[in-house]
Amino acid sequence: MNENLKNAYISEVIKYLPLSLKEDIRMELSANIDAQMENENMSLEDVLLDLGHPKQLAYSYLDNKEYVIGPRYKESYYQTLKLLIPLIWTIIIALDLISFIFTGDYSFSEMFESLNQATFVVFTYVTIGFIIAEKVNKNQDQNKDWHPSQIDIKKHSQKSWSRSSSYVGIIFTILFLVIINRFPHLIGINVIGENTNIPFFNLNDFDTYKTWLNIALIISATRLFLRIFFTEYNKINSSISFILNLISLVIVLAIILNPNLLNPNLSQELANLGFPELFSFNFIHNLFRLAGLIIFIVFTIDSYKELKYGFYNN
Repeated sequence: MNENLKNAYISEVIKYLPLSLKEDIRMELSANIDAQMENENMSLEDVLLDLGHPKQLAYSYLDNKEYVIGPRYKESYYQTLKLLIPLIWTIIIALDLISFIFTGDYSFSEMFESLNQATFVVFTYVTIGFIIAEKVNKNQDQNKDWHPSQIDIKKHSQKSWSRSSSYVGIIFTILFLVIINRFPHLIGINVIGENTNIPFFNLNDFDTYKTWLNIALIISATRLFLRIFFTEYNKINSSISFILNLISLVIVLAIILNPNLLNPNLSQELANLGFPELFSFNFIHNLFRLAGLIIFIVFTIDSYKELKYGFYNN
């Protein structure tokens, strides 16, 4: 029990620290607690009372300056930008090259404009997210009459969301955002060398669908972004994540199951390329229905996991 309480206290302290300090402070704090208990014949509870509130102790390792994005999040903020901005550049450039191979059309100015817009959007989105996280963290109430018994030991033994999986999800979301906004024509039949492109989408009437798809993907990215900061499965976190996921799901399913989303000339264009009659508008529409079913199954599995760990294990 003592070891669990000590580890829970240390975890509460280092969660407020930047990545570069976490492991060193963890080892230092663990050694200090053990030394005080042994050398001064103090109980663990007395040692923790002497150390004080985990957040206050964590901040004692840092300076007390005012920050827009403080030391706790600074390294994660820079790492996130260094990951996402080069990644989105790579995605845009790669898709531009693929589009050129398939269609023969290429515009350097459009690519450069896309890079600038994407950089601005990612920088703004990430920066605002970290600023909000900093403010939320700073404004959290601290109990002046803090006691070690207030530490939720159970919380530190519970499952939590993987930050790496959140980043992977954000990367794929960015990929879809770029494709939907810049290269929707690539979702279709493309023949290399013949500059033949048969888009699955009805590009003449795609703007409305694109707007809603953007909303759904941004909601999905926000959900994943929140998981980076709030990693614990609990009722509040799981509820917010489930609601955002549900909203995104409803929007996506409403769009991809709508036959008006698809190119009305699909059957004729596929026939002109020599595809058998099987490959028709209805066949492609059924593929989109299958995609919708897969998305729903993934949502169900993910939601079950969220609700299970968030509600029933608390």
